[in-house]
Amino acid sequence: MFARLEVIEIVIFFLGIGFFLVLAFGVWKAIQRGKNLAWLLPFFAVALAMMGFPAYQSIKIGDIEFSLQQSLAASEQNPASDSAKAAVQRDLNALGSVSSRDLEGRLLVARANVVLGDKKKGLAQVDSILKVDPTHREALQLKRRFELVVPHP
Repeated sequence: MFARLEVIEIVIFFLGIGFFLVLAFGVWKAIQRGKNLAWLLPFFAVALAMMGFPAYQSIKIGDIEFSLQQSLAASEQNPASDSAKAAVQRDLNALGSVSSRDLEGRLLVARANVVLGDKKKGLAQVDSILKVDPTHREALQLKRRFELVVPHP
């Protein structure tokens, strides 16, 4: 669930849960004392936004990665197409940085860099994936496919 999120986004999520629980306790106490609850309602919106933000970020990143996958497929089918490469560059720019824990996202970035002709960046991404998971099948295939280094026997 949290693989595609940065640490700060995870912290915001759990702080939102804590804030929500504190507010729920406040509502319970206010009901017991017969007090007005209207002043607590805006705070619930803040707590819900804190909990929803990481999910929104995850969906947004997923959409951009899907678009990048489509652009990569088009570019790999027609390597001479400048418009396909431009689409890959656009989607790569939209994606921005990828969480160090998101191996699949980093693999997409590596493939995009190779398609765009930057094999050094592609190699750096593949190597960073293989440091985390030396048996990552797709990273090993990409490393061999584009002959970034001599394959290991």
